[in-house]
Amino acid sequence: MCPVIFVLSRRKFYDLLNNTDGEDFLAYYGERKLILRVAFERYLRNHPKLRRRV
Repeated sequence: MCPVIFVLSRRKFYDLLNNTDGEDFLAYYGERKLILRVAFERYLRNHPKLRRRV
């Protein structure tokens, strides 16, 4: 399977992490937020507005 590359601006990425309620792609470990890669890729495929145009 070929890796999928998404271009996401730093501002949108941190805004998404800080303002999300922990969608399917976040796991919490103490105070840390861990990103579940496969679930995050699926989320970006379903929300193309977040991706930067290349």
